[in-house]
Amino acid sequence: MLQVASLSRVSSDAPSSATSRPVPYTCAMVARITVGKGMMASEPAGQHYDVVVIEGPMRLFWSVVAKGIRLDESGLTWIVRSQGQERRRAYRDIRAIHLQILGIRSNLAICRISFDGGLLLQIHSTARNERYRQFVEDLHRRLHSEGIDAIEFRAGSTPRRHTLFLGTVIVMLALFVLLPIGVAVWRGEWGPLKVALGGGAFTLFFAMLMWRRQPVTYTPDRVPQKFFP
Repeated sequence: MLQVASLSRVSSDAPSSATSRPVPYTCAMVARITVGKGMMASEPAGQHYDVVVIEGPMRLFWSVVAKGIRLDESGLTWIVRSQGQERRRAYRDIRAIHLQILGIRSNLAICRISFDGGLLLQIHSTARNERYRQFVEDLHRRLHSEGIDAIEFRAGSTPRRHTLFLGTVIVMLALFVLLPIGVAVWRGEWGPLKVALGGGAFTLFFAMLMWRRQPVTYTPDRVPQKFFP
């Protein structure tokens, strides 16, 4: 602005023949100042992720569903579909992140984000699983760069549910595998071994499911890959 003022003063002190001539760099100077001001006023739009977002607990008929989610330099933003209202929370409001995989084929994953005040945000994977993976990786990358130590990073089932799964597998192993084998040996018959074979396959399925959901803790720079769809 000082350069513009000095330029105007020089123009007024010049002869009248010179004042009628356009100054070639005055417009460029004003344009440069205008563009710089606009760049300082604008904020980064962030990255939008087309994933299923549920605010609060998932219910059968009245779940609060959002139209995707956006990450920027300071936090998360989502719009509630039924209300058209924009919600926003900062990264430092996050208290816990819990990753889960559902099913033995790993075709469905959930990222649960807990905020201050009890707000829960659930991000579900869809047919476009690459967008879910990109969101989870970008979120952890931003949290790692922020250096927030108060966030608890967990993956898998809860310890109580994992203990229940373990007990179920042990009972199934005893009833459907070991007991038929014992009966076959005691009676000298091959028939119970068929039951043991079917029970072993069923028990193996539950054991693999339990292993996939084994509870672990992790750091934002090392997200467990087995919890991605």
